[in-house]
Amino acid sequence: MKPPHSARDKRSISVALRDFIDGWEGERVSLNDLRLALADRAYGALMVFFAAPNLIPVSIPGMSAVLGIPLMLLSVQLMIGQPHPWFPKFLGRRSFATRDFKLVLDRVLPILAHLERVLRPRVSWLTAWGGERFLGFACLILATVLSLPIPFGNFLPALAILLMALALIEKDGLAYLIGLAVGIASLVIASGVVIGLATAAFFAIEKLLS
Repeated sequence: MKPPHSARDKRSISVALRDFIDGWEGERVSLNDLRLALADRAYGALMVFFAAPNLIPVSIPGMSAVLGIPLMLLSVQLMIGQPHPWFPKFLGRRSFATRDFKLVLDRVLPILAHLERVLRPRVSWLTAWGGERFLGFACLILATVLSLPIPFGNFLPALAILLMALALIEKDGLAYLIGLAVGIASLVIASGVVIGLATAAFFAIEKLLS
């Protein structure tokens, strides 16, 4: 059962997410279920939905990949100016256990609600048409990193996407800039981890062959 929503929905994203999961009765939640439940909230809400669960250390196998792929698709659509988000059928059917997702939301929604209280419209020209296109490009890179099995590589990219998505919703240019800064930091750290692992593997192979 999907909770009712309308095009005039004025709920905050944290409230909308709580209403959705509290009203969900199925054993699993598919990506299409999420898209349909928040369709009127457009790109920002959906990106928040898919980024937020990666912010807490709850081990749900494959969660980063399941949530990272739709983030990549949404980012591309936002970057090219697609009016409404959509998922292809094979992706929309992907799902995870409702029990696991409730556990994640119980822990992440208080953080999201706190962020919402400090956001407000400011420097809003950064979130205009050109800013949205660049946001899509930046989030595509971050969502790609998020989907990769990089140790400790989930939190910062997800946080950056979350901040930029909230900035898009609230027209908060300051949050946009902070999100970009966090995103750049996450790319630097992820690159360092990958280089470190590759170096260690190289020396290990060299030692075995010597």
